[in-house]
Amino acid sequence: MRRLALVFVLMFGALLTRAENLVPCASWKISSPSKQFMPLFAGKPSVDGKKFDQAAWLESIQADTTGWKDWKVEVVAKDSLVTSVKGKDQLVQMAGFVRNDRWMKATLNIQTNTLFELYLDGKKVKSQGTVAEKTVKVDLTLGTGIHQLLLKMITTGETLRFAASLKAADPSVVTWGTTPGRLLTIHDVLEGEGISGARLSASGKYLLVQTYQVLPGSGKTQSAFRILDLEQSKTLFSLRNGSFRADWLPKTDRLSYQVNNESGTEIWVYDPKEGTESIVATGLKSLERVQWSPNEDYFIFSTGVEAEKPGDLKRIFGNDDRIPNNRNRSYLSIYDLKAHIARPLTVGAESASLHDLSPDGSRMLFSTSKMDYTVVPFSKQTLYELNLQTMVADTLWKDKLYGGSCSYSPDGSQLLVSGGPETFGPMGVKVSKGRIPNSYDGQLFLFDLKSRKAEPLTRDFDPAIERSHWSRDGFVYLTAVERDFVGLYRLDPRKKSFTKLNVPVDVITAADFAENKALCVITGSSVQSPDQLYSVDLNTGKTSFLMEPKAHQLADVKFGASEDWNFVNAAGTKIYGRIYFPVDYDPAKKYPLIVNYYGGTTPTNRAFDGRYPKNVWAAEGYLVYILQPSGSTGKRGNRRHHRGHP
Repeated sequence: MRRLALVFVLMFGALLTRAENLVPCASWKISSPSKQFMPLFAGKPSVDGKKFDQAAWLESIQADTTGWKDWKVEVVAKDSLVTSVKGKDQLVQMAGFVRNDRWMKATLNIQTNTLFELYLDGKKVKSQGTVAEKTVKVDLTLGTGIHQLLLKMITTGETLRFAASLKAADPSVVTWGTTPGRLLTIHDVLEGEGISGARLSASGKYLLVQTYQVLPGSGKTQSAFRILDLEQSKTLFSLRNGSFRADWLPKTDRLSYQVNNESGTEIWVYDPKEGTESIVATGLKSLERVQWSPNEDYFIFSTGVEAEKPGDLKRIFGNDDRIPNNRNRSYLSIYDLKAHIARPLTVGAESASLHDLSPDGSRMLFSTSKMDYTVVPFSKQTLYELNLQTMVADTLWKDKLYGGSCSYSPDGSQLLVSGGPETFGPMGVKVSKGRIPNSYDGQLFLFDLKSRKAEPLTRDFDPAIERSHWSRDGFVYLTAVERDFVGLYRLDPRKKSFTKLNVPVDVITAADFAENKALCVITGSSVQSPDQLYSVDLNTGKTSFLMEPKAHQLADVKFGASEDWNFVNAAGTKIYGRIYFPVDYDPAKKYPLIVNYYGGTTPTNRAFDGRYPKNVWAAEGYLVYILQPSGSTGKRGNRRHHRGHP
């Protein structure tokens, strides 16, 4: 061992004399040593004749690497002695960071009297199961950014000796340190945990949160759910790696969920306050969506019916008939909890889509649609109101072009209709002469059930409507696209006035409202913040943070600046855009530029992920400019381009 130590010191000295292309790696975060023992019967071969040697021992020890932030920083002495570690068979971990401003290849030179495994950004790149008398050279491929190098080591002597350096073609662009931090990667966008749903109970006391997690490497998804008590600010229970179809009942704070088995689908109801559950329906076939009646005495459910498979010769009835499974249909049925009977409500050649149930539960809105290739937009919608006691259906409109999505007013006398500007002909259209209305420019209309007349609610409201909820307090709450933001608004349908509610995210992706309380929850993100969940008091506008699933994953990520950059084009139109800067942007330097122009009719919004990885490009050293088409939805200002195609 003395000979080995002498050889090591000589190697370290030689390393210092050839430092012209080397970056010394002297500072490391080092874990506390932990004594290890060889397992029993290690000297005997396994059933397949393999020997459990030191290399196998090193590989078999699974060490938690997530606590490296709490490890102490130590500068390895010039004689390569790590003074904080003493004794043989000690497990030690060391972590450090290399930063480079361009893609490059490098070589890590390691001299140590230990067994070790080397990880680059969490991926093992080298395993040294014996003590090497020569320098171990590990070739690395480093993308632009900050990279973690982590060593898992088992000592073989009473003292630990260690020295390392990085060899690079241009060492001036490489720095070494122990400061936590890294740049965003595409894996941070595609992998990790996100929010797939958040639903409030009727009173607003409980919140059901459903999340998903994309696993690194495999791309497989795991689902999870938890129930929060918002009044007591605590989690009642959570279940990881499990998912189910569940939603709150509309009147009581009880949870309805589905269980599938060989005989069909069961519907269960769980009461979180009492901690009890009961089964309310069994044996339902091909069940899809469930919507409970306002009084919780029945529920409407959709069932999928698979069409017969055609033989060798198939007659095509239309262009859409070429699409696989296009002949499958979805019908509506009702389940009576008192009678324990399920019966169909619709059948026939067309699928039926449920829109809403009336506040007293006596009526149901549903629609059918059919293709018509002779006129834009090539489909027609028929809307029905069905009396559930008499099974008499009233046709509210027939074969309407540009159909809409409908819900009842709190008193059941009107419908709130969401659709494009042309849902009711020209009354919702507001474009300059000669321009075509943008069908993605969401609008709201009032439809009176008695007079069968409609009126526009949002024609003069520039942001494009995404989702809406007519609350019992008489207001309509909606999310709307405003340039590259998606915000929360309150609409007074009587005055047609709008109030914007301030929220701490740039882009709302989902919103849910309590039936019996002025409370909602929103899910959203911003330029440098992934999915976040907040509650919003609709009376005061106060928001409360609930969770950010990716906070831990991105805790050490460094972002560059981002700012708006708008200009007026030759036609006099103001073009809106924003710039993403690389980390440590230097205006004196030149950078490659990516101009991201999506030429569609909706903006490229400020969401963290989205269709294009803007932050990832910036992390790779690019300037990124996002500009919006002049005819995109949610625009204020220039009337010649407003709500028209560019």
